[in-house]
Amino acid sequence: MATLVRLDAYARLVVPPAIRRQLGLRQGDLVGLEVTPEGDLRVFTLEKRLASAKGVLREYRRDQESVADELVRERRREARREADGG
Repeated sequence: MATLVRLDAYARLVVPPAIRRQLGLRQGDLVGLEVTPEGDLRVFTLEKRLASAKGVLREYRRDQESVADELVRERRREARREADGG
């Protein structure tokens, strides 16, 4: 359901309380804005965008190992190769 809001004299939008509650927004929260190819303005929270990106990236992982663990393991392999002279 669409909600209409009016731009104020400084071209600011006020997000109505019901929508703020639905998105879990509080005063001072940082949100992102983007214009869709259709010309719509899309507002998103960074938490939801990050969760979405993590979900997409998770599909490309062969296992459930964390990226940090994988990086540590790779760095240890490189260190062993360097120590062995190769």
